[in-house]
Amino acid sequence: MPKIFRRYRKDPLYPTYPRVRSFVIHRIAPLGGDSALLVDRLNRESDPMIRQALILALGEFTKDQLSDAGRQALIEPLAAIYRQTAESGLRGAAEWLLRHWGHEDRLAEIDHELIGQHPEGQSWYVNSQSQTMVIVHVPGDVQIGSPKSEPNRETGNVELLKTVKIDYSFAIAAHDVTVADFLKFLKSPNQYKPDEIHLAKTDGGAIDTRCPANGVSWYQAAAYCNWLSAEEKLQPCYQPNKDGRFAAGMQPFDDYLKRAGYRLPTEAEWECAARAGTSTSHYYGQADELLPKYAWYGANSAGHLWPVGLLKPNDWGLFDTLGNALEWCQDYFDHGDLAFVGKIDPSPVISGQIRVARGEKFLSELPNVRMARRDLKHPPESEDFILGFRPARTMQ
Repeated sequence: MPKIFRRYRKDPLYPTYPRVRSFVIHRIAPLGGDSALLVDRLNRESDPMIRQALILALGEFTKDQLSDAGRQALIEPLAAIYRQTAESGLRGAAEWLLRHWGHEDRLAEIDHELIGQHPEGQSWYVNSQSQTMVIVHVPGDVQIGSPKSEPNRETGNVELLKTVKIDYSFAIAAHDVTVADFLKFLKSPNQYKPDEIHLAKTDGGAIDTRCPANGVSWYQAAAYCNWLSAEEKLQPCYQPNKDGRFAAGMQPFDDYLKRAGYRLPTEAEWECAARAGTSTSHYYGQADELLPKYAWYGANSAGHLWPVGLLKPNDWGLFDTLGNALEWCQDYFDHGDLAFVGKIDPSPVISGQIRVARGEKFLSELPNVRMARRDLKHPPESEDFILGFRPARTMQ
C-alpha cells in the first residue's frame, strides 16, 4: 500500500487534485491492511508528504487492528516529529494522531518548550501563547474561487475563479483562537480590550474552553490581534477610533500588510492557506462521504462547536478550516462587485459594512461546506455565535 502513496506523489496533478491519496488514507484500515507494514514504512520513509499520509492512515486503525502496545510504541516517534520536523503538514498529522489517541497534554508540553524558537527553514513556529503558526512562503500567483463545473457552486460571480498574487510570506494560525486563548486576553491588563464582550454564547456555542472563541465581533478579533502583537513586541496593525475604542471608525494602519504584527487574514491568504495547494472543493478532494473526517458541520456537530484539532488537518497542518466556527477575514465586501475577492484598504471600518467570513460553520449543510464558499452577511459589529477567527501576520 505505501507504494501507492509514492506513485501518486509523482503525479503532476499532485497535490492540486488529492482524491486518490485521500481514498488510500481512509481505505487501508477498512480493507484489512497490515498496520505493521505502515509503521515499518513510516520508520524508513524520508518523503514528508508520504510520512504525513502514513500517519493519517494509522489513525483509521481500530484497537483490534493496532493494539494499545503498538500505539504506545509510536508515541515517542510521533512526539519527536511534532517537536523537530520542519514541515508543518507532517507536524499537523503527528499532532492529530497524538490528540486522537488521547495525548493532548504531551502536545501542550512540547508547545510550551518551543515558544520563541524558530529554526531557519522551518515552516511553522510556536508563538508566545503556545499557538502554532504555519508559514506560507511567498505563494505568488494563487487561484481562488471555484470552476463553473464544481457541484453546489454559488450562482453568479460570487465564487468567480481568479488568480490573485501574494508576493510576500505570511503566517496563519493552525487553529482558531480558542475560548482559553481569548480569556487570557480578556484577563490581561491592556489598552486593547473592547467594551462589553460576550464570549462563547451558549446557543449552539462552545462546550469547553478548547472550542473556538465564538460570538466575537470583527472589532474584538482585531483588538485581540493588537494585544497579541503587543505581547510579542511587534508593530500593531490596527489603531482605535478617536475615542480610543475598537469600534466604528477604528482602522488598519496604512502599511498594515507590511507590518510584522498580528492581524486578520485577507480573504486571499485565508483561501490559499486553507486549500494548501489543492484545487478541489475540499482540501482533501471531492468525496462528500469523507467530510465528517475533516469538518464539523450540520450532519455531525450535534448542533454545537467542538474543540479545535479533533478532526484531520489539511496538507499544510491547518485544522478546522472547513466547519466548526465561521472565520472572520480582513476584507470588506463590495456588493457592487460580486466578483471581487474583497476590498483591502486602510480606510476606517464602518459598522453595517459587510466583512467577509470564510470556512462555513458547525450548522452548515453539506453542499455549502466548500473551500470557495464565502459568507457575505456579517457586519463588523456582529456577535453571532457562529463567528470565530484565526490570526495571521506578514513575515519579514
